[in-house]
Amino acid sequence: MSGTSSAAIARRYGFILTATFAIVLLLSAGLVAVEYAREEAAERDRIALRLSERLVELSALVAATVDAVDALRSRAEALASDPGAAPPRSALAPAPGDLLTLDDPPPGIDRRGHGNVMARAALPAPEFQRETRIALGLGPTFTADAQAAPFIAWQSFVSAGGTVAVFPWISSRLFPLEPDPRGRALFARGTPEENPGRHRFWIGIEDDPAGKGAVVGAGAPVYDGDRFVGTVAALIPLEALGEIAAQLRYPLGRLVLLDPDDRVLAMAGAVDRGDPGRAAALDALAPEARRPGITRAIAAATRRLEAADGHLVFAAELDQAPWRLVYLVPRLDLAASIAARSGVAVVAPLLGLVVLLLVAHMATRREFVVPATRLVGHIDAASRQPDAAIPAVPAAWRPFFAAVSDSFAAHGQLVSIRQELDVARRMQQAILPSAFPPHAAVDLAARMIPALEVGGDFYDFFWLDRTRLGLVIADVSDKGVGAALFMAVSRTLLRAVAPGAAGPAACLGAASNILAEDNPASMFVTVFYGVLDVETGELVYASGGHPPPLVVSTSGEVAPLPRTRGAALGMFPDQRFEERQAALPAGASLFLYTDGVTEATAPDGSEFGSARLAAALAAQPPDAMLAALLGAVEGFVAGRPRADDVTCMVVRRRSHAAA
Repeated sequence: MSGTSSAAIARRYGFILTATFAIVLLLSAGLVAVEYAREEAAERDRIALRLSERLVELSALVAATVDAVDALRSRAEALASDPGAAPPRSALAPAPGDLLTLDDPPPGIDRRGHGNVMARAALPAPEFQRETRIALGLGPTFTADAQAAPFIAWQSFVSAGGTVAVFPWISSRLFPLEPDPRGRALFARGTPEENPGRHRFWIGIEDDPAGKGAVVGAGAPVYDGDRFVGTVAALIPLEALGEIAAQLRYPLGRLVLLDPDDRVLAMAGAVDRGDPGRAAALDALAPEARRPGITRAIAAATRRLEAADGHLVFAAELDQAPWRLVYLVPRLDLAASIAARSGVAVVAPLLGLVVLLLVAHMATRREFVVPATRLVGHIDAASRQPDAAIPAVPAAWRPFFAAVSDSFAAHGQLVSIRQELDVARRMQQAILPSAFPPHAAVDLAARMIPALEVGGDFYDFFWLDRTRLGLVIADVSDKGVGAALFMAVSRTLLRAVAPGAAGPAACLGAASNILAEDNPASMFVTVFYGVLDVETGELVYASGGHPPPLVVSTSGEVAPLPRTRGAALGMFPDQRFEERQAALPAGASLFLYTDGVTEATAPDGSEFGSARLAAALAAQPPDAMLAALLGAVEGFVAGRPRADDVTCMVVRRRSHAAA
């Protein structure tokens, strides 16, 4: 049995430990997930903030470029309709190739703040005059735009006749007119054939012939009424866009600025674009962009970080340029970055908790589980052999093992005592009369219910002669074994003294003197002793501090016998007792009892009392009367343990006895 119990403890401990580990791991996983979600949300906010900053800077660059183009167009159209608004033709000087230029500007014109003008001398006079007037008159606007948008690489005016104004100033030898600038997109996109609505336009990636690398730009057509005069443009080096993109300064993902053909204009990082006609496409630099979910997210351009195909995608269209800002980052890379930064903060406590659990497991097993298992075995061993040896256990557990050994030893003694008490109970029951032989004159019944294994109450009846019946009921002052012994002595003494005594009072006095002579425990006993003449109904009685019996008439009326003076027996020597006489009519019953009946207590603390006792008695045979009364007492206490012995005796004179 001990092996089974010990194995059950070990199994239960293993289950609890496993469940604890599982719960800790689940909680830890939950905490890690919550912490990761919080970190990812914070990281997404940081990324979104940086992307928004880049978007604002690019939008500001585009707006400044558009403003510069609009200023150039407005100034050029004003110059086209105002012949006196510009320097005269004499400001231009001849140059090789039948050109007139500002390579060597006359006094009054600062080429650094004006830019160069290159015009063909062969142009008809009216066109030449109008185009050079516009080209020469844009100088102040070029300067103002350069101050407002210093990132612009070139500002230009290209006329329908081939006249060119370019800012900042550059020698015509370094900026040749061949091939014809009217073949470039910055002019062609503004012609009436391609732009009948006269809208502002954007050009794609071009290679700057003056050596400033790849550029993009915005342009606008210039009209003099309905007459197409030419175009103005502002060109932005891709390097300027790349510098804005590079300000992202985020180690993960890829930030690109795309033109309408999904060619990369700028990227956070170095991009080898090669030939401008073969500008890098997005899917060449970022193959993951071909995935359907990412393609849809880029096309939607929600200006939010969206999850798609294992990536976070940000896409936004610029307001005044046909460009899109796109950012892609694999979520695994983001997770790895978050783990690298916060993993120690999350994993270290988790590992610490696991180590703590392991240490707690070993300590608990050594200090509690193993000793508890051995304690179960020791309990089983001590139940079979009280002097079983205590096994090797920690010092703190030894008192428990000793207590188990002592408990089983005490249990053995208790069992022995209970066996002895059982013998005493049976002996006490044997002492009291249990057989009530039928008599022609009286019926008699009695019950004694001890509160403990043995009681201190007793009853007795005996014949003094042919017609006189001695009736005794008594209650010893204590309970248990001592009271039972004192009860046995008292009963024996009363039986011995009664036959030779002159009457009940004399009998009680003699018995009290004997009990008082040798009573080191100072015990005493209350006694009612009466002698009933069963033929005449005369009752002579005396009482030593006992409750007076009750007379139950044939009509059911209940009345107590008159009290007599007298203290409990054994209290002190030479006690005197009063003796009285009463009559018990034929058919009436005498009910003798101890205070265990009236002092029986209900759960609410109330006592059974004399009134309930009288109400429970009725004119009926003694056995039925006792059964009814004891049933009423049991119902009143409602199962509550008895605090005192309950003893009753009933004597009824038969009706024909009077005859």
